Amino acid sequence: MSSYTVESVLFSLQSDPGFMERFKSDPEAAIRDYPLTEKERRDILNWNVRAMSEAGVSDMLLMVSFSAIHGQQAMPDYMRRMNMPAGA
Repeated sequence: MSSYTVESVLFSLQSDPGFMERFKSDPEAAIRDYPLTEKERRDILNWNVRAMSEAGVSDMLLMVSFSAIHGQQAMPDYMRRMNMPAGA
Protein backbone atom coordinates (compact mmCIF):
# COMPACT_ATOMS: atom_id res chain seq x y z
CA MET A 1 0.00 0.00 0.00
CA SER A 2 1.28 3.43 -0.90
CA SER A 3 0.38 5.54 2.09
CA TYR A 4 1.21 8.66 0.08
CA THR A 5 -1.47 7.97 -2.54
CA VAL A 6 -4.09 7.05 0.05
CA GLU A 7 -3.19 10.17 2.03
CA SER A 8 -3.59 12.24 -1.15
CA VAL A 9 -7.16 10.98 -1.50
CA LEU A 10 -7.91 11.62 2.16
CA PHE A 11 -6.37 15.08 2.09
CA SER A 12 -8.51 15.99 -0.93
CA LEU A 13 -11.61 14.73 0.89
CA GLN A 14 -11.15 17.08 3.80
CA SER A 15 -9.68 20.06 1.96
CA ASP A 16 -11.52 20.21 -1.39
CA PRO A 17 -15.30 20.69 -1.07
CA GLY A 18 -15.84 19.82 -4.74
CA PHE A 19 -13.95 16.54 -4.42
CA MET A 20 -15.80 15.74 -1.20
CA GLU A 21 -19.16 16.22 -2.93
CA ARG A 22 -18.06 14.05 -5.88
CA PHE A 23 -16.92 11.39 -3.42
CA LYS A 24 -20.22 11.52 -1.55
CA SER A 25 -22.26 11.15 -4.74
CA ASP A 26 -20.05 8.57 -6.53
CA PRO A 27 -17.04 7.47 -4.49
CA GLU A 28 -15.72 5.02 -7.08
CA ALA A 29 -15.72 7.64 -9.84
CA ALA A 30 -14.14 10.23 -7.54
CA ILE A 31 -11.07 8.09 -6.83
CA ARG A 32 -10.80 6.49 -10.28
CA ASP A 33 -7.87 8.66 -11.42
CA TYR A 34 -5.73 7.95 -8.36
CA PRO A 35 -3.11 5.19 -8.87
CA LEU A 36 -4.46 2.97 -6.09
CA THR A 37 -4.16 -0.78 -5.72
CA GLU A 38 -7.41 -2.73 -5.55
CA LYS A 39 -6.91 -3.18 -1.79
CA GLU A 40 -6.33 0.54 -1.28
CA ARG A 41 -9.45 1.30 -3.29
CA ARG A 42 -11.53 -1.16 -1.23
CA ASP A 43 -10.12 0.17 2.05
CA ILE A 44 -11.02 3.75 1.12
CA LEU A 45 -14.49 2.88 -0.20
CA ASN A 46 -15.26 0.73 2.86
CA TRP A 47 -13.55 3.12 5.29
CA ASN A 48 -11.32 0.36 6.64
CA VAL A 49 -9.45 2.86 8.78
CA ARG A 50 -7.64 0.21 10.81
CA ALA A 51 -6.08 -1.38 7.70
CA MET A 52 -5.08 2.03 6.34
CA SER A 53 -3.57 2.98 9.70
CA GLU A 54 -1.61 -0.27 9.90
CA ALA A 55 -0.30 0.44 6.37
CA GLY A 56 1.18 3.74 7.55
CA VAL A 57 -1.55 6.24 6.70
CA SER A 58 -1.67 9.15 9.16
CA ASP A 59 -4.16 8.47 11.96
CA MET A 60 -4.96 12.17 12.23
CA LEU A 61 -5.68 12.43 8.50
CA LEU A 62 -7.87 9.31 8.69
CA MET A 63 -9.89 10.75 11.56
CA VAL A 64 -10.30 14.21 9.99
CA SER A 65 -11.30 12.75 6.61
CA PHE A 66 -13.76 10.29 8.15
CA SER A 67 -15.30 13.14 10.12
CA ALA A 68 -15.49 15.37 7.03
CA ILE A 69 -17.49 12.73 5.15
CA HIS A 70 -19.57 11.25 7.97
CA GLY A 71 -19.85 14.15 10.44
CA GLN A 72 -18.74 14.53 14.04
CA GLN A 73 -21.65 12.39 15.22
CA ALA A 74 -20.01 9.38 13.53
CA MET A 75 -16.90 9.42 15.72
CA PRO A 76 -18.10 6.43 17.79
CA ASP A 77 -18.30 4.48 14.50
CA TYR A 78 -14.77 5.64 13.60
CA MET A 79 -13.47 4.42 16.96
CA ARG A 80 -15.26 1.08 16.53
CA ARG A 81 -13.71 0.67 13.07
CA MET A 82 -10.26 1.65 14.35
CA ASN A 83 -10.46 -0.97 17.07
CA MET A 84 -11.60 -3.79 14.76
CA PRO A 85 -9.05 -6.20 13.33
CA ALA A 86 -7.79 -4.89 9.95
CA GLY A 87 -9.26 -7.81 7.99
CA ALA A 88 -12.75 -7.62 9.51
